[in-house]
Amino acid sequence: MKTRPNHNPKTKKKTLGVRQYHTGLNYIKPLKNKFQINPGILSALDIETMNYKGNQIPVCISLAYSVTESKLFLLDPQLAKTDINSAIDTLWKGCFDFLIKFQPLFKNILVHNLGSFDGLFIYKALSKFEVPGKVGAIIDDKNKFIQIELRTSTGKIQFKDSYRIFPVSLENLCKNFNVPGKISKYNPDFNSLALFDKPDLLDQFKTYSLQDSISLLNALLEAQKIYLAQHNVDISTILSTSTLSLKIFRTNFLKHDIPVLKPSQDHFIRKSYFGGATDYYKAFAKNLRYYDVNSLYPFAMTSPMPFKLIRFIKDMSNISLAGFFGFCLVEVETPKNILKPLLPYKHEGKTIYPTGNWIGIYFSEELKALEKYGYKFKLIKGYEFSQIDLFSEYVRWFYLEKKVGTGSKRFIAKMHLNQLYGIFGRRSDVIETINVYNDEIPKYIVSRVVKSIIEIDDTKSVLLLSNNVNSDILSELNSVLELQLKKIYTPVKNNVALAAAITAYARIHMMEYKLDPGCVYSDTDSVFTTSLLPENELGSDLGLFKDEMNGLVIEEGYFLGIKKYGYWYFDENNKRIEKSTFAGVTKNSITWDEVIKIFKGSTIIKYIPIRFFKSFKNLNIKINDTSISVKFNPDKELRDNIYYPINIFNLKHEMDNRPLLQRLFNKMKKFIKYFVK
Repeated sequence: MKTRPNHNPKTKKKTLGVRQYHTGLNYIKPLKNKFQINPGILSALDIETMNYKGNQIPVCISLAYSVTESKLFLLDPQLAKTDINSAIDTLWKGCFDFLIKFQPLFKNILVHNLGSFDGLFIYKALSKFEVPGKVGAIIDDKNKFIQIELRTSTGKIQFKDSYRIFPVSLENLCKNFNVPGKISKYNPDFNSLALFDKPDLLDQFKTYSLQDSISLLNALLEAQKIYLAQHNVDISTILSTSTLSLKIFRTNFLKHDIPVLKPSQDHFIRKSYFGGATDYYKAFAKNLRYYDVNSLYPFAMTSPMPFKLIRFIKDMSNISLAGFFGFCLVEVETPKNILKPLLPYKHEGKTIYPTGNWIGIYFSEELKALEKYGYKFKLIKGYEFSQIDLFSEYVRWFYLEKKVGTGSKRFIAKMHLNQLYGIFGRRSDVIETINVYNDEIPKYIVSRVVKSIIEIDDTKSVLLLSNNVNSDILSELNSVLELQLKKIYTPVKNNVALAAAITAYARIHMMEYKLDPGCVYSDTDSVFTTSLLPENELGSDLGLFKDEMNGLVIEEGYFLGIKKYGYWYFDENNKRIEKSTFAGVTKNSITWDEVIKIFKGSTIIKYIPIRFFKSFKNLNIKINDTSISVKFNPDKELRDNIYYPINIFNLKHEMDNRPLLQRLFNKMKKFIKYFVK
């Protein structure tokens, strides 16, 4: 595919209303590993906990640090009887002393639960024992640990989340890499300090505890071997599936430097980045088919991608959409009576598909695709890009591996097909985690954007600091609060234009299937429909559909909202099968009779007997029973079995800086045109 010529930043010619850019500041570049790299040292850690007065406490820490070496640290039961906190401190001190003494063996400690629970235990203990300057962490926007770091006199010890790299259970991870997993199951009697008084039970507990770290390390060592052999990439150097996918892409497939957008460009284009595309059109239907697209996002990645920034066009009133490739702020006018709108819009924190008039930022190719369905657009301003084929080779390689491979090959291929695009859309704002003495907190409050303060003890606290904060927000905070907050910038390798384009191409691919009269519910890559797809649209190739029912027909289905539906069918043995999906509730736990009751107005209470609750306020974990209420409260109006879309009239947008009189005139004209029709 040809790349469109890029604007020459050295030209002296100026065009009215056009700002010229040179995007050579920062790039995502190809990695050139000319030689086979040596594998980094891996180890694995696991924590066993038990319930103590409503809180989960660590009672055993297992370490595996070679194929044959492992170590177990146990809570002192006698000390626990008199002082549980001292017993926990002693447990952690023994573990940390061992890690520090043999630091070269523990540069990369993988924990298969770091983000959810184990990270809280580790970070709390490290923060208690070490001076603030020695402990640091990376956490995500959901307060999940990505990495915890301890700096010692001989080097760094880094705790990483293996689940973030391989997001499957430990049991499935072992299966996928063909290594032995657990050989014994959890015994509920382990959940009591009384086990320390029962030698046989304690021996069982020790054996059980060692299994997790040993099997995790064995699986990771096998994975490390495979990735080095196939891709010349070492898993000890990455933090997530997305970063692993990006490293493979940069090492083996990337041929061009991908520009990293400036903050102002990112801020504009990010408003065109919408995640999943789910909508519901009818409440009840019979004789349904359920179709799913083969690797929708990878298929979308084979389309032309926005590459180098050509120009920013301040006034697009004389620009034709047909000749433009990029992202633009537009006035949208939908077909008035369309029942299945196709363009997403952020409304009250949710992504909806409305009718009406509004201003938004969208990818040009999505707008072009919508024009044939009666949508009208008035272009205001935007960023124009050249286009390039970036991902086709990567997608084809992994899709073939997925199609013909088995075991670890198929697992790896499927994972990397679906994970690469997301890293380009990651946010530029970064949460920095530091430990400080309490008397240092005031100087951070007046100079940094402090997201949260967590007290460790009377002398130390954890600060969560926001970096890469938008300059306008920072200026507003400084003005209103009379502070001198500093702009702290941490480089992030992203390009939201790529992620926004990929998700837009995915929505384009689904448009005709959503608009089919038989479609009653659509998810990002699937449809429930009464229509039978033609044979040429079914198959195992990229972008084709597969029949999730394998020829069977859904007898009846209710669709009560986003991720709220239930249906039933007869299987090959003429056995009745009921399925249900309701967000927050265990899949298939709501019966067909309950689905009907919900539709008729009843509230169904689902009890969840055991749920872990982690607190970032005090770094504790509790286990409580909880319940979820499920009821029918759709955002859309339901009449005669048809859901009618929300109507939006909003011609205000923070990015619209046209003269006020022009905006008011346009708004009045649109208002009159729309409501006088």
